Amino acid sequence: MAGIVGAILILASSVLVGAAIIAHSTVMPSTTLHAVVGYFLGGLLAVIGFAVLLAGPLKRVWDAIPVDDKKPKTDD
Repeated sequence: MAGIVGAILILASSVLVGAAIIAHSTVMPSTTLHAVVGYFLGGLLAVIGFAVLLAGPLKRVWDAIPVDDKKPKTDD
């Protein structure tokens, strides 16, 4: 479920950045602020989306590191 949420956040961030690019390309000076807000929010959502998307695999890798010279359990 976290993978789906992360993917949706990354998709939303790409839509925001795309809208910011369109707003930035228009000639009207009032849209420059909208473009900056779109870039910022798109980047923020992308960072959060990647964190959510990669949290599960990173936790499994972190938990696989042996601590205190104990060997991990194996099915021998």
